[in-house]
Amino acid sequence: MRQFLTLLLLLAAFLVGKQIFSYWKKVESGEAYKPVSTQVDPKSLPGMPPELEQTLYNVTQMGPQSLGKWLDYYRPRLSDPRLAWIELDYVLMISRENPEEARRIFQDVKGRTPKTSPVYSRIKQFEKTYD
Repeated sequence: MRQFLTLLLLLAAFLVGKQIFSYWKKVESGEAYKPVSTQVDPKSLPGMPPELEQTLYNVTQMGPQSLGKWLDYYRPRLSDPRLAWIELDYVLMISRENPEEARRIFQDVKGRTPKTSPVYSRIKQFEKTYD
């Protein structure tokens, strides 16, 4: 009986140690930490000079045509992930008037956005509609 209990304790210690080691590997690789919130503040995304923030707000209020022209003009000064976020906003704005163009822009954004991007969760939300 004593040998059985000793063997049982050793087995339990081994399994606990294995779990701790597995968790430690996850922590070391960064897999153990999940973001608390998937909410992304677009203003915090890199890729747009701060001086363009007000102009973006203004053209967004004026409608999809204004935002489209703004994107054409300022695209050279923008980069992902902020550019991707703005283009997804544009996709939402034009989806009723021009669904083909909305799908084309969505596919372009989706094709260049890596899974590690903060915009990727938003792309996943739009996939069912624009794929």
